[in-house]
Amino acid sequence: MSVDLGNSTVTNPNIATAPFGIAASSGVSTQGAGYSVADVGDVNGDGFDDFLIGGPSVALQNNRLVLGSGSNSNVYLMYGSRIAATTGQISDWLQLNNLANGSSGNFRVSDLTQLGNAQQTNPINLSTGLAFSGITLTTSNSTAQLGASVAAAGVINGSNAFIIGAPNAGSSTDVSSTGFGRAYLVYASTLFNTSTTPQTIDLDNPPSGFNVVTFTTTVAGSRLGSSVAGLGNFFVSGNNAVAIGAPNATVAGQGGLGAVYAVSGASIPGTTGQVVVSTLGQSGGPSGVLFAGASSGAQTGTAVAGAGDVDGDSIADLLIGAPGTPAAYLVYGRSNFSGYLTSGTSNNVTTNYFSLAQLQTASGTGTAIAGAAFTGSGDQAGFAVSTAGDFNADGLADILVGSPGFNTNAGRATLIYGRSARYSGAFPLASLPSTVSSVTFTGTTSSSSSSPGDLVGYSLSAVGKINSGQPNLILVGSPGFNNGAGAAYLLPGNTSLTGTYALSTAESAPLSGIQFTASSPVSATSSPTFFGSSVSGRLTTSSQTVTADRDLLGDFIIGAAGYSATSTRILDGGAFIVEGGFLSVPIPPATGISTQIGVGQPFGPFTVNATTPAALDIYVFSTTTTTPPFNPVTDIDPTTIVVNGVAYPNATITQDPVDENNDGIPDAIITITPRSNLGLTSATTSLTITGKTLASSPLANQTFTGTAAITVTGGGGGGGGGGVVAGTPIGFIAPGNFVSPFGANQYVPTVSSLSEFNYAPIPIKIALQQYHPQPGFAQRIYAYHHPNAKVRTT
Repeated sequence: MSVDLGNSTVTNPNIATAPFGIAASSGVSTQGAGYSVADVGDVNGDGFDDFLIGGPSVALQNNRLVLGSGSNSNVYLMYGSRIAATTGQISDWLQLNNLANGSSGNFRVSDLTQLGNAQQTNPINLSTGLAFSGITLTTSNSTAQLGASVAAAGVINGSNAFIIGAPNAGSSTDVSSTGFGRAYLVYASTLFNTSTTPQTIDLDNPPSGFNVVTFTTTVAGSRLGSSVAGLGNFFVSGNNAVAIGAPNATVAGQGGLGAVYAVSGASIPGTTGQVVVSTLGQSGGPSGVLFAGASSGAQTGTAVAGAGDVDGDSIADLLIGAPGTPAAYLVYGRSNFSGYLTSGTSNNVTTNYFSLAQLQTASGTGTAIAGAAFTGSGDQAGFAVSTAGDFNADGLADILVGSPGFNTNAGRATLIYGRSARYSGAFPLASLPSTVSSVTFTGTTSSSSSSPGDLVGYSLSAVGKINSGQPNLILVGSPGFNNGAGAAYLLPGNTSLTGTYALSTAESAPLSGIQFTASSPVSATSSPTFFGSSVSGRLTTSSQTVTADRDLLGDFIIGAAGYSATSTRILDGGAFIVEGGFLSVPIPPATGISTQIGVGQPFGPFTVNATTPAALDIYVFSTTTTTPPFNPVTDIDPTTIVVNGVAYPNATITQDPVDENNDGIPDAIITITPRSNLGLTSATTSLTITGKTLASSPLANQTFTGTAAITVTGGGGGGGGGGVVAGTPIGFIAPGNFVSPFGANQYVPTVSSLSEFNYAPIPIKIALQQYHPQPGFAQRIYAYHHPNAKVRTT
């Protein structure tokens, strides 16, 4: 199903046009509202999710929308399901009328310039509209490009918060200067709902009761705030961290490296204050880590995101985009980075920083610190990065890397699945090895020199669950689609999806997704809508009872920085909040084979020595759940075997002499060696084997997976940590695979399985005698209760 969220007549009858949420349009020329968007959760205390829409000022350059130099930058904070009224009235967005966007009386269209007014009009037809509740955020420097980036920060100092970037803002001492950059962390407050709250708040001069922390720099030209993100418990300190990108920053005298400042929550004030991030890594500076680019021109910090828990150690991980390299970096969270820092001195000031060049060693050779680089070639890899939530429902966070310049701007988005064995070294996105389980989504090039190409991967996000019992979804922005009109693709989670897919087939199996577009009365060739320039969803948590409306289905927001609600609103921009309750999301068909396995023996419990003997036998059972049935002996390609993320191309397959599951199909024994390569420790609790079927198999080129719970002996201890993990909801419990020790689907033990002895019935009289005390015991019991009685004690 395709969905058009715009307001012009759509001639294609296969495209749905009924409102699916809320359309929000700016009325400020060239403001580019929707250049950035974020679902920030509940920040006004009414329980409903709220949304940020950044309008930093834009300009058209080489068929793309880029940040402009106008003095019109704002950020709009729109409250979910709330009306702008002194009574603080709730109006469930699910219950609003569902008229077409251009119809009189449609209360699903907002004019952002009227946000918070008691009386508002529909910007398309000027009829009376719903009084959407919210406020406008500004700074003292109108050319600061406020809203170039926006993000949820998570819980900081006990309060939910959001963060906004302004890369053209002033230095730490001069708000009127330009190019230094700033970021603003705003704490949630119920004061947002009061009738005395100003409709516009200057973040450089917040009113009493509103707490704003300003992150600044003394390094000219840094463009701090080009990207912002909440990281979760990245430093294993119990304090959630934030990350702020500065792609032009000079580090320790080295110009143009770019930087990401990961600041621990312990150094973030709980009330209004300032943090000078350029002193991070210096004596007396805030706590955290300065990540510096691998080389000049890397543009490190163009994108940054909390990755979630990619390796299952309960510690939040970090994603950094450096499209000038081009690369995206995955850095695993840890409590101490001090042993891995480089020192540099400039102007007699020593700065300790972590160089991302340390992550670009050859694949498999190890790195100085746990992490990996996913590299491209002339394709802007790392322009966008995001967590993918748990797309394949294996209990580990997955990640997304956008390369919008791939294949002459056709674009590419790469979904990389998390694994317990940490990624280490450099991995080329164009030819990921079999040890990196992944999915690649591609766009198409344009035949016109005036078209930018699809630009797939320009924006990325995870989305909360919509179908019950199914994994979370992802959003992929493609703002260059159809000559710059733009598109965004909602792709449902899939437990077994691998391979490469063109997003032109997104609505067909196995992707089974939805393409969103937004028609406009202005031709995209003259003024591109750039729909999909930003996307944002939010993974629901166990404590939530509602989202932006009165359900628990995933909602999300899509930005269109060039959207024109009318023919006179050129490049004003807009955003579209889509409510999951209105969507009919297909459930994708299974594309892989899931089967039962045994480790060292057919049935559990499985106790595995970490190192000896060298060879390890893994029993892979046949299954009749596929058509035709899966025969592991003849179907599996042994050169594709991967165990716990470690490739075993020399694995061997033999037929199990016993049909373990009695289905009439042979089971297989796959032997890998050496088992020591797995790096098993006492903290390893499961073993997963994956591989592919032979091209000649009746189930050709499919992925098979099997997981078993194990206990490891003879290995080293494992590490770990705790705390909230970015991208993984609080209270999230990873699903497990349970195999009964008495055999598959057998939960009641047989008598013979409990003992090797033979059992025979005995007469009831003899059985009852077991409960009668013998004479000696009877005397002892009597003596205990009659201490003065004379009884025989021998």
